[in-house]
Amino acid sequence: MNVLGIYYPQKEWYDARIGLVTSSKVHDAISKRQKGGTHDLAARRNLKMQMISEMLTGLTTEHYVSAAMDWGVEQEPNARAEYQFRTGRSVEQLGIVMHPTNPRAAATADGWVAPNGILEIKCPETYTHLEYLASGQIPSEYLDQINWQMACCGPEIEWCDFVSYDPRIEADDLQMLIVRHERDEKRIAEMEDLVGEFLVELIQLFEQIKRGAKGQTLESKLRESIRQARGKYPSDDELRAELGSLEGTIVP
Repeated sequence: MNVLGIYYPQKEWYDARIGLVTSSKVHDAISKRQKGGTHDLAARRNLKMQMISEMLTGLTTEHYVSAAMDWGVEQEPNARAEYQFRTGRSVEQLGIVMHPTNPRAAATADGWVAPNGILEIKCPETYTHLEYLASGQIPSEYLDQINWQMACCGPEIEWCDFVSYDPRIEADDLQMLIVRHERDEKRIAEMEDLVGEFLVELIQLFEQIKRGAKGQTLESKLRESIRQARGKYPSDDELRAELGSLEGTIVP
């Protein structure tokens, strides 16, 4: 595994993910267009623009973090420890792991169970945890995330244990759910192809935006230059006067 040694929630963790298709982005990246349509789904288009904005500014997009989400982050080390206690397996925390062949793809699994397993840990609200217990299955919305983590961690990873943990429940046997997901080579290969297509489109859009900026008219460039110098955009009369002075005459 190509592990960078950068861990959530360090600033470097956020910075290192700029321009990469990560496990939290991959579902939107591979979402196909509506049947018969030619335009991206809104989530896929928004992801492209979000990633390009981060690439151009070096600033990551801020996302809302609720108290429940903060609690889940705080409980993750406890969930790892409880998993080790219940299974007898040793777990190593993982930072960002780069995809073995795609330099613009990465993931952060919640633990490595040597030699061939990883963890995906959730510490949700109690009612959500109980829903997971009742179904006994991995929620479908996490399958792409898990498959992408396995893709990035390499072909030696054969399984991922999905873990839901809630220590607020008094009954010990109800505090943790563990469901194993076996490696699905067919789905991983499909996702890798779709991510490759997304990244090609992303770079094409990035270049298109840059060409559009270079193709600005003299008028638009001058208007922006005046705005930066004076703190406001010029009126049409002021702009015509500036253009006229550039040409040696005042535009009537």
